[in-house]
Amino acid sequence: MTNRMRSVLLRALTSALLGYGLGASAQGVDTFENNGVIQQLDPVGEQIVINGRLYTLPTTVTQQATDQHGTKITLQRGMKVSFYGSASGHIPKIQGINFLRWSDR
Repeated sequence: MTNRMRSVLLRALTSALLGYGLGASAQGVDTFENNGVIQQLDPVGEQIVINGRLYTLPTTVTQQATDQHGTKITLQRGMKVSFYGSASGHIPKIQGINFLRWSDR
């Protein structure tokens, strides 16, 4: 492969990655990762409050909640959790959650 071909290929790849990044930004896709203590939990209404902030918690996520060893658990008030999701909507949506420990409170 010649230097000119490498240069063209590198520019095309850079342009594609830049375009993808700008496209995601234009769509308002924003992800987050956090941890905190569950203060309120409404699995039926698919809402949860962690550290005073309201999140959407789809039923599929609550069924996937695990502890550090991968054991499935039932989320409850007072649990310290680690979670991630997307903040592209009005209420941030949790896409995955893991149990860390019970709160000392």
